[in-house]
Amino acid sequence: MAGRDRIKLKTRAVIRRGREVLLSYAIEPGTGARFGRFLGGGIEFGEHAEATLRREIHEEIGVELGTVSLLGVIEDVCEWGGRHHHEVTFVFTATFADAEMYSRDAFTVDEDVCDGAAVWVPLERLTSGAIPMYPPELVTLLRAMPA
Repeated sequence: MAGRDRIKLKTRAVIRRGREVLLSYAIEPGTGARFGRFLGGGIEFGEHAEATLRREIHEEIGVELGTVSLLGVIEDVCEWGGRHHHEVTFVFTATFADAEMYSRDAFTVDEDVCDGAAVWVPLERLTSGAIPMYPPELVTLLRAMPA
């Protein structure tokens, strides 16, 4: 069972532009289904979740974050690519340090799992289920966010 009994700790950023959020996409390896995912990544040993988020956003899209606030924590036990996974994800709301970044329509993502650029999408497309999300529990957090 080596490797199967490890819990992964992750971070994700909900970056808003009015009623839109910045979303990247990935492909589920087992089914080939495309789903939405917020930018972020794995927490390294000794690294705080907020520091991870700031590092990951910079690595993935080359942008510095401004304010960061914890929105919630999601625990997900699932089957992914034919293997069992257990993840705990710290979900943050975040802003860009440079307001000019909000005028960009898309961001090239330097992350192997991503399928294309990160783009602004209406929040309602996520909360309505029109765009499948991973982990799916993100939708509950998004629905509870203030307008």
